[in-house]
Amino acid sequence: MNRPAAGTVTAFVIGMMLYYNPQKPVIAGILLLFAVYLWRGRGDRRRAGLIAAASAGMLLFGAVYAYVNDTLNRTQLSLIVPEPFGEVRANCTGTVDTPVEVDGDRAFFVFRGTCAIEEAVGGNQQKQQNPQNHRKQSAISEKIRITVRLISMEEQTEVRQWERGDNIRFRGALSRPEPAGNFGGFDYRRYLYLQHIHWQASVKGLEGVALQKPDSWNRYSLQRMVDRWRVSLNGRLIGLYPESSAGLMESLLIGYREDLDPEQFRSFSNLGLTHLLAISGLHVGVVLGAILGLLKWMRITKETRLLIGILIIPVFIVLTGASPSVTRAGIMAAIALYAVRRNLLKDGLNVLSIAALLMLLWNPYFLFDISFQLSFIVTVGLIVGMPKLFAVLPIPGRKLKGLLTVTLVAQVVSFPLTIYYFNQFSLLSLIANLLIVPLYSLVVLPLGYVSLLADGIHHGSALVLGRGTEMIIRFSFRVIDGLNGLRAFRMIWPSPSFEWVILYYAVSGWLLFRLAGKHSSSPTEEAAE
Repeated sequence: MNRPAAGTVTAFVIGMMLYYNPQKPVIAGILLLFAVYLWRGRGDRRRAGLIAAASAGMLLFGAVYAYVNDTLNRTQLSLIVPEPFGEVRANCTGTVDTPVEVDGDRAFFVFRGTCAIEEAVGGNQQKQQNPQNHRKQSAISEKIRITVRLISMEEQTEVRQWERGDNIRFRGALSRPEPAGNFGGFDYRRYLYLQHIHWQASVKGLEGVALQKPDSWNRYSLQRMVDRWRVSLNGRLIGLYPESSAGLMESLLIGYREDLDPEQFRSFSNLGLTHLLAISGLHVGVVLGAILGLLKWMRITKETRLLIGILIIPVFIVLTGASPSVTRAGIMAAIALYAVRRNLLKDGLNVLSIAALLMLLWNPYFLFDISFQLSFIVTVGLIVGMPKLFAVLPIPGRKLKGLLTVTLVAQVVSFPLTIYYFNQFSLLSLIANLLIVPLYSLVVLPLGYVSLLADGIHHGSALVLGRGTEMIIRFSFRVIDGLNGLRAFRMIWPSPSFEWVILYYAVSGWLLFRLAGKHSSSPTEEAAE
């Protein structure tokens, strides 16, 4: 009742879910329980009625907003070229819309521009000339996923110089992405659809590609600067850390995952430690804490410190890749700092709800992003469940008790999504998180950022810090490999149904609140929260 933002934003999300899954009967049950909670008669019934009305309005708004977003997510080429055609040959002119990824003899990027259709090839590979009206449709604006096959080392060197915002012209074969071949398999077509991409193009060699650097400031200029800065930071990390850990540090510090060793990622994933490799609230907290602490040591006033912190947050989000997890953490941190600066009463669940609403208004498809789902569901669990569990857990010592509570709540809350997406769970995950998370959050992460900053001042000192951090990382690898070696503790799960996931959270929440009883909020709980 004291968290109206949480209630109304929850209604907005449920409205989106109703649009995307109209046949799910469990959603009707969620709505019923939600309405009962709002109308349970505690406190002011008039206020409860207002909240219920606002929630109903937000539910409808969520469904309509999702519908409008889906309606606008259409390809113009499908209006011209029927679905049975296997390929569309076209000349395209436009802009490189994303940073170019080079993997061996192939380069990948997203193109945004217009395409003039030349011909379409059907499933029987028989060329069919386009009707005359196809030729008139020469200004078809599309986002296209491009794959360039590089046929020489010179072409690999050249394509590495391409940047977001470069003007490009090419002739290639356009085709629709393939949907999932097996039930439950990866659906590449849907993956691209959620990025508003409906076509992919294949280009062999650079002979038919013409690229030109922009000659004036445009909407990509700031993004180009950020990309160059990220490349520069990435180069510094490669110079500071050996190959065995450079990819890990790139992912850990700046969210650059292209060089991360797949085997290292798999080792972290098996123990439920991949959250360390995603820039999130942990990273935002470390960076903000260090900056605010330094400003306090410099005797900067509190109001100025908070303002500087707010201004730094968007810079940090952009530099680390703007993933859903760091965006969520950054928005929450900015709202919290603003509330503290204005002496406004803040509530974690309301702040989280506002962050979720802003992100979903920006891109409703965040709702399907694994990082978004895990980030928000774990944060909700910590805000709601941690104070309750902290109050009843019979563990001596506040620090140990707090660490165990955070880890346990995060494990319980993330469990359904973990088995749903990854189909495995390690019984050693709790132990791994208790051992590795403090080591990385208190030692590796701060030392990594300090070494990166020091490299701009004195490379030798940065190397010393890097070698010290590398020793700690090697130690963590030995611990992780040792735990992964105990295969008897690894459990394989089938992906549960949506109804099972909802039931799990409902039962877990009920058990937690039954365990905690009617324990009232206390300073201890507030400190835990």
